[in-house]
Amino acid sequence: MGKAVLKRLGLLLGTLLLVSALAFAAFSVIPGDPTGAVLGMEATDEQIAAFRAQQGLDPAGMAAVSQLAGRLPRRRFRPVL
Repeated sequence: MGKAVLKRLGLLLGTLLLVSALAFAAFSVIPGDPTGAVLGMEATDEQIAAFRAQQGLDPAGMAAVSQLAGRLPRRRFRPVL
């Protein structure tokens, strides 16, 4: 019984990681910017920059996510700074 539960939890974790990686890759490749949809077309450059920084959409935020994803297989979870 316990072995089956652990197997299911492992499959669940693997599925979640795979779906997350696929979604991240899809949103990275799809052209367009989500800030236009959220803030509207009349948003100023300062508002767009603030929104991107807040949501982690700026290049530094994307680099941190990529570095974390690269460390997952090696199980090194130190913060990226």
